[in-house]
Amino acid sequence: MNLGPLIIGASRIVLRNIESEKWTEEITKGNISDISRPENFLAYFKEIGENYSTSDNQIRISGVYMKPPEYSWINLEFKFKNFEFTWDKHVTHEEWLQWILPE
Repeated sequence: MNLGPLIIGASRIVLRNIESEKWTEEITKGNISDISRPENFLAYFKEIGENYSTSDNQIRISGVYMKPPEYSWINLEFKFKNFEFTWDKHVTHEEWLQWILPE
């Protein structure tokens, strides 16, 4: 059955078979340098500023990396072979227009 557009609640994506990853850092706009994975990356990666797919099996995640006294913009691009995308709750577009949320 085709429900048309759906508004999903909390979701989860699991990327499998990561093939490659590339880390870059931008300290000043336009000055991008290749780097290795920062130590304790998740502890200092405070906010995702952008994420998008650069191809069917490649994603780029970028955001603010704050490890005082340094602050920079970190980019992570990686390729993967497949993924699994799941969610628990959803509403239809018509329900959403009636202010019903996927709780």
